[in-house]
Amino acid sequence: MDIMPKPKGRYQVIFVVMAGIMILSLGLGVIGPVVLDAFDSASGGGGNATEVGESVEAAFRSTAEANPDDPQAAIALANFLANTGKLTDAIPWYEQAIKLAPDDAAIRLDFARSLSTGSMNGDAELQFQQAIELDPQDPQAHFYLGELYFNMDPQRTVDAIDEYESTIELGPESFVAQRANERLVALGIATPVASPSPAA
Repeated sequence: MDIMPKPKGRYQVIFVVMAGIMILSLGLGVIGPVVLDAFDSASGGGGNATEVGESVEAAFRSTAEANPDDPQAAIALANFLANTGKLTDAIPWYEQAIKLAPDDAAIRLDFARSLSTGSMNGDAELQFQQAIELDPQDPQAHFYLGELYFNMDPQRTVDAIDEYESTIELGPESFVAQRANERLVALGIATPVASPSPAA
């Protein structure tokens, strides 16, 4: 009898880590070729970034299809697809994850952010609002909804300000609160978390 439980899908962790490294390295650009070359050497050569991406996608897809009742497998595939520019393919997997875990605010937030990146503003707003309804104290949900309003054309300035102020109120020490404060300063708004004045 094993004392330690075995992880579901023993290769799932490996693929998640591999995908994270690939996305980070490709996003940074400068270190991307180094990481991909290292991966290529480790795998016997002959690969390139496209092949690596296809391999990782296939692994995520295989895991999601083999575990149709696991919302984490569905969201992992959905996020990978969305982060690699395949939002249309990602949407059914986000919907699957939500169907399996309708009360998971983090899943809805991931979906909302991907929809926002894809300029699907109405759908993104709905998912942000539902994420906030499930977890009203999450400063990230408020911040990214504020970003959606800020970047709309025309800009929904009043709504963005409300969300930025909520972000600062809920997580005053968080990174998103700092970014929300920067937005409010750029908009010329007095924030509720102004720095204390130096002693005279």
